[in-house]
Amino acid sequence: MAEGITSRSVMVVAGTRPEAIKVAPVVLELQRRGCPHCFLVTAQHRELLDTVVDLFGLVPDVDLDIMRPGQQPGRVLASAVAGIDRAIEDFQPSILLVQGDTVTALSGALAAFHRQVPVGHIEAGLRSGDLEAPFPEEGARRMISQIARHHFAPTENARQHLLREAVPDEWISVTGNTIVDSLLWVKQRVRLDANALFGDGGDTGKRLILVTLHRRESLGSALGELAGAIRNVAEDHPEDVFVVPLHPNPAVGAQVRPILGDLANVRLRPAMAYDEFVGAMARAFLIVTDSGGIQEEAPSLGVPALVVRDRTERIEAIDAGWATLIGRSGARLEQELRERLAVGATQKPSSENPFGDGRASERIVDLLQNWLGRSASDL
Repeated sequence: MAEGITSRSVMVVAGTRPEAIKVAPVVLELQRRGCPHCFLVTAQHRELLDTVVDLFGLVPDVDLDIMRPGQQPGRVLASAVAGIDRAIEDFQPSILLVQGDTVTALSGALAAFHRQVPVGHIEAGLRSGDLEAPFPEEGARRMISQIARHHFAPTENARQHLLREAVPDEWISVTGNTIVDSLLWVKQRVRLDANALFGDGGDTGKRLILVTLHRRESLGSALGELAGAIRNVAEDHPEDVFVVPLHPNPAVGAQVRPILGDLANVRLRPAMAYDEFVGAMARAFLIVTDSGGIQEEAPSLGVPALVVRDRTERIEAIDAGWATLIGRSGARLEQELRERLAVGATQKPSSENPFGDGRASERIVDLLQNWLGRSASDL
């Protein structure tokens, strides 16, 4: 057993950049209170994960390093379950925390369930209502809910989803979303390379439209349509800058580069470090995205978003007016972009951020200490 880890410890599992962003404040809060814990990474996504771990100054206790070229979800699941199972045997945690809906999260939940270790699910209760969108995330989050003991729901809406699925009310706690905690932490340390984003020696007052497209269901004709819509609008608005960070999935770049790569006011960028990306989001006039997490980040930063998906599990952002769900139609995207850019100023709703106040990690660790029946000094 590793030094400093006790049988009453908390194991926290992450494998991708979004997971690391959302568990980092929980790990930092455990550290701040002196709570014994084990931070395990599967490295389902190696480079993107490492940038976030380094940004938050975290050092994993266990690194499974499972990422392989061309990896498929089934093989990731098998490798991750086996590795997490070995770590559980070594560290004997009292509870294992997973975040969200990745293959790593499902693997951690399955490994803990088979070892009869209670599972705590951060960001529990999100539902799109469609197993195919997003795939495989919707299936993963539903399966985790069936075997988790402690459900940290980010919103009341998420809590209601769990109650409808017969999760006992006393197993659910509404904590807010830890993404807000991370954003507030990163904003204090943010860096913005204005020249890389805007060109011409830096920010000259241009509007920035930030675009992220990467979902599996968007690849193919939908992604081509969306990129074409961005091209049409960018050609007619040379005074604005469209920044398009490309997901590491080579299929994304292969489709997007031929459509957008030759426009002077379109910046095709490799995936940004998270602090740089937060800076870009905070500076944006508008965000176009098919990402799940950005639907939470945009309202947390006060930036409106167009969500190019058919369904969303973050309905709170839609209801609060911070995001607009427009589907994957290129024609609809072009219409929305033209209307927003014609206004000349960002129109923001008066409603508060629906995803919390930046204290979710504190609430989660409070609950952990209560459940384990220990004080902050000897959890």
